[in-house]
Amino acid sequence: MSFYPSKDILSIGSIGCNFACDFCQNCEISQANIQEYTHLRELSKEYITDLLEAEENTVGLAFTYNEPAIWIETVTEYAETVRAAGFKTVMVTNGYMHEKAIHGFCRVIDAFNVDLKSFSERFYKKITGGSLQPVLNNLKSIKRFGSHLELTNLIVPGENSDEREFKEMVHWISHELGPDTVLHISRYFPKHLRQSEATDESLLESLFYIANEQLSYVYLANSNNRVGRDTFCPSCNNQAIHRSGYYTIMVGLSEQGTCINCNHKIIKHL
Repeated sequence: MSFYPSKDILSIGSIGCNFACDFCQNCEISQANIQEYTHLRELSKEYITDLLEAEENTVGLAFTYNEPAIWIETVTEYAETVRAAGFKTVMVTNGYMHEKAIHGFCRVIDAFNVDLKSFSERFYKKITGGSLQPVLNNLKSIKRFGSHLELTNLIVPGENSDEREFKEMVHWISHELGPDTVLHISRYFPKHLRQSEATDESLLESLFYIANEQLSYVYLANSNNRVGRDTFCPSCNNQAIHRSGYYTIMVGLSEQGTCINCNHKIIKHL
């Protein structure tokens, strides 16, 4: 994420999801039930804060792996405790929930990474069992609230890989959420009920350049492509952040999150 990019974060999750994607990359936990999955361990709020305080470079807690919205009360309680201890909170979510739920989360979550799975209502109904419009509405709510927002679009060949549809999605993101919205274009791998071939790297690169025409911060995820790894200043194209695996190096970024070449603000949370 571009949210405190030089910091580590503690990630926790559970089991279950309100979607049923046949390509789910975390199907072992998201599609499991309590009887099938025997590796769960309850972690108290105090235990979590102790872990955070013991790690010098950790910025906070991320709710991820499965869908956090299905355990809204627990997420809210833990997020409140973590923030009271001086740490940040992050939620990785599909964004499909009631508007009251997203409004509640916005009060306790500092940053969201939302999986915008497609820009097609057909895709959402056929693949996820949900619908697109509530997700779009919630993205706009997060933006209005002022929380940090990033999007992830997992490209499944033949399902949401159409370039025209992708351009429409990018246009909507740029105009409704802003051109500085971070977009991660992620590579699909055969998993769960879908065993088609992984997303071709050349397709990812093509979509990267399409998105880069309207968005300032576009990245490729789960990819070996050298394109889409680093952060460049949208004003002068100076390299600001270099990434290699899990390592992040601030090569052209000031301590204030600005470009050292032109002083353009790049990272708001550093």
